[in-house]
Amino acid sequence: MTINPSDRCLALYSQEEWQAFCLRLDGLQRSKDKRQFERLLSDLTVEGVACDAQGRLLLSPSQREFAKIDREVVTVGAFKRVEIWSKDRYEANVASVEAAAAFSEEQGLF
Repeated sequence: MTINPSDRCLALYSQEEWQAFCLRLDGLQRSKDKRQFERLLSDLTVEGVACDAQGRLLLSPSQREFAKIDREVVTVGAFKRVEIWSKDRYEANVASVEAAAAFSEEQGLF
């Protein structure tokens, strides 16, 4: 489980998808921005996460602070990952049906 800096939510990857993500990151040209991103990502990533006895996924305090998760969360399947959002932040960022329809038409998906 790691962060999604562009959306300020958390992202939960399968081991296979996480390895593919890391390979893409490793393939990027070395730069100051890349090194800073790698440090932030490493600091806020927890590998091998598991649920507790009640089926809850435990988030580190730094992950909760990053994603502004206080109490209620929303989980969203996003194809190759599961996103974990603060309920308030998710509701403020979710696309309207009209915006989703416009995007899908522009991209020739529907």
